[in-house]
Amino acid sequence: MAKETDKLKKLRDKIDLIDDKLLNLIQSRADIASKIGELKATLDKKTSFYKPDRESKILKNILAKSEGPLADSKVRSIYKELISACLRSEEHTSELQSQFRISYA
Repeated sequence: MAKETDKLKKLRDKIDLIDDKLLNLIQSRADIASKIGELKATLDKKTSFYKPDRESKILKNILAKSEGPLADSKVRSIYKELISACLRSEEHTSELQSQFRISYA
């Protein structure tokens, strides 16, 4: 029994390490998305932040590389949520930048 408990703890510890790495990568991705939002705000103000062709390309590339135990539908769901959260970060950064320009214009 103690042997199985030790194995379980070691496996959970591995998951905790992976979660820490994933969180750092997700936050890095969101930071880059914010920077993209800043750049987009200086370009065409009327353009939509959402680019369906970009999302499709990302999903296609990720799914082509996916070989793990998770089904493609699960990987797709995870990435769609990640893309959506980063898009909101882009939009929020752009809104803040626009408000700053209006306040100090």
